[in-house]
Amino acid sequence: MSCTRSIWDNRGSITVAAAIFLSSIIVLNTVLIDYVRMKTKISSIPTELQLACNSVLASYDALLADKYGLYGYNTSADTSAHRNFMRYYHAAESSVDFKEAFVEPNVLKEQICGIMHIKTPTNIIEAVLQAFDIISEADKSCDEHSVCGNAAQKLSDMQELRDKLKLKVEGYYSGDPACVNGFSQGVVLQLVENITKTENHSDKDTEIKMLLNQTIAVHKQYQQYNNEATAICKELQIGLADIESMLSDVLIDDSSPETLNNANSIKKQATTLLNNSALTSLQHNAEVFKERIDLLERIHDKQQININQIKNILQKGFVHTNIRINTLYSGDGGGFSDQREALSGEIKNKVANSVFYNDKYEIPPMEYAMLPSVKAAAVSEMASELIDSGAKDFMDKFSSFNSMFSYWDNVSFNEVIKDTASTILTDDYILSYMTTRLSGVSDDKLNNEIEYILCGNASCDANNDKVEQKIVALRFILNFTNIMRNKEKVTIAEAMAAAIAAVVSRGAGVTLYKYIIISAWALIDSYVDAEKLIQGESVPLLEIEGGDKVNEIQDYDFYLRILLLFTDTETKLLRICDIIEINMKEITGENYKLSSVYNSVCVKAVTEISYISPVLLGIEEKYRREDYCEVSY
Repeated sequence: MSCTRSIWDNRGSITVAAAIFLSSIIVLNTVLIDYVRMKTKISSIPTELQLACNSVLASYDALLADKYGLYGYNTSADTSAHRNFMRYYHAAESSVDFKEAFVEPNVLKEQICGIMHIKTPTNIIEAVLQAFDIISEADKSCDEHSVCGNAAQKLSDMQELRDKLKLKVEGYYSGDPACVNGFSQGVVLQLVENITKTENHSDKDTEIKMLLNQTIAVHKQYQQYNNEATAICKELQIGLADIESMLSDVLIDDSSPETLNNANSIKKQATTLLNNSALTSLQHNAEVFKERIDLLERIHDKQQININQIKNILQKGFVHTNIRINTLYSGDGGGFSDQREALSGEIKNKVANSVFYNDKYEIPPMEYAMLPSVKAAAVSEMASELIDSGAKDFMDKFSSFNSMFSYWDNVSFNEVIKDTASTILTDDYILSYMTTRLSGVSDDKLNNEIEYILCGNASCDANNDKVEQKIVALRFILNFTNIMRNKEKVTIAEAMAAAIAAVVSRGAGVTLYKYIIISAWALIDSYVDAEKLIQGESVPLLEIEGGDKVNEIQDYDFYLRILLLFTDTETKLLRICDIIEINMKEITGENYKLSSVYNSVCVKAVTEISYISPVLLGIEEKYRREDYCEVSY
C-alpha cells in the first residue's frame, strides 16, 4: 500500500509540474501572438489610412472634372466623407477634415500646372511644327488619306447644312407655319373675303388697313424664309464643288482601291445632298413674294385702299408650299433616313441659346459681389487703407535703398524659372478651357470668359471694350515705331507739321506737330488692326518675310495670350474661380461655391487592438494609438 501511494504521489507531482510548464508556454505564445498582431497592424496602418483617404477622394466632383479638368471633393454634395472613410478603415474613433479649398490661388495653380505640364508642351510642339510647315510636309506623305479625311469633314458640314435646310423648308412638323411650306394662300384670301362682307364702312376701312399691314409683314417673313433656304442650297452647291476639287487628285487610276472607294462614296453622298429642284422652287417663291410686296407697299402709300386691288395682288403668281428636301443617304448599307426628329431638340436648344446670348449680359450685382476675385479685392482694399493710415512712418522703416530691395537676396533663379513656367501653364489652361468673344455662342453664362479674366468687369460689353483698348494700346506702340522707321511717311509728316505750324504758331513747334500727326496715324492703324483681329484675321506682331504660317497664328488668341502675360497670376486664378462658379451654378441649378471644394483630405484615426494574453490573467488591456494622414489629388 505504501509503495502504491508513493507511485501515485510521484505521478501527481509530475502532472502539476507539466501543467505549470504548459500554461507558461501558452501565456508566452499568446504574448507573442499579441506582439505579432500589434506589429502587423502598426506596419499596415499607414497604407490602410492612405487607401481609405484615396477612396474618399475618389468621390470627386465629376462635373468639375469633366468641364474644367479639375479634381476636387465637393463637401456641399450629399455624400458623407466620414461614412466613406469608415467603409474602408475600421477605427475606434475618427475625424475627417478637408484642406486646401479651390478658392486659394496656390491650390488652383498647383492643379492647373499638373494638368498642363504635359498638354502645354504638346501644344507648343504642334504650334512650332505648324509654324514651320513641318506638319504639312508630313501630311504630304499620306495625301490620299488626309484628302479623304478633309472631304469627309466637308461632307459632315454639308449634312448639317442639309438638316438646317430641311427644317427651314419643311419645319419641325407637318403644317409648321414657321417654315417655307408654312405659307397658306387660302388663309390670307379668306381674310380678304371676310372683310368684303363687312357692312360697317368705318370698321371696314380700319380692318382693310390692318389687313394690308399684316399681309405685307407675312409676305416679308416668308420671303426671308425662302431667301435663307436659297442661300443654304447655294452653299451646298459650293460644298459639292469643294469636295470634287479635293478629290480630283484622288479619283485617278493609280490610287489604291480602298482610297478610290472611299472617295467615290464621299462624292456620291455629297451629290445626294444637292436640292436643285428645291432651289428652283425657292427662287420662284422669293420672286413672287418680292413682286407682291412691291405692289402692296404702293397701295399702302395711297390714301384710299381698294380691297379688290389687294385681292388681285394676292392672286399674282403661284407659291410652292409642298417643297421636299432630299433625305440623308445612309451609305452602301442602303436607303435613306430622315434625321429631322433627332435634330429638332438640338436645333431648338441652339436657337434658345442664340436668343439668350448677348454681349450686353451683366453679372447680377449680388452674385458679382460674392465672386472670389471680387471678395479678395475688397479685402485687399481694406488692407491698403490700413497701410495708408501708417504711411507717414513708411520711410522710417527703410534706412537705404538696399533695404528696400533686399528681398532679391531670397529669390533664386530656380524660383524665377518655376514662376515663369507656372504662368505659361496657367495662361495655356485659360486659352484651352475658356471661351472668347470669337468662340461663338456656348452653353455657358459668359461667352467671353478670357476677356473677363483680363478685365474682371461685371459687364461683358465693358470687358470686350477694355480688351480692345489694350490691344489698341499694344498695336499703337508697334505702329508708331513702324511709322518712325518709314522715311517716306516721316517726311510727309514733317511737311504737314511745317504747314500747320506756319498757320497756327508762326512756324514754331514743328517737331511737336510731327509727333502728333504720326501718333494720329498710328492710332488709326491700331483701331484698324484691332477690328481685323475681332473679325478673325491675323495681324502679325512681328511680321516675318516668307513666314506665312508664323504670321497666320498671330491672331486674336495670340494677342490675348500676350495680355494674359501682363496680368497678375493670382488675379487670373481668382477670376478662373469666378467663371467656374458662375457656369457650374448655371449647370447644377445650385449655389455652387469653390470654397466648399477641396484638394486634400485630412484624417485622424484611433486604432485599437484587444490583447489576448491579459485576458488569460483576468486583465482587460488594449493597444491604442492615434494616426494622422493627409492625401491630395
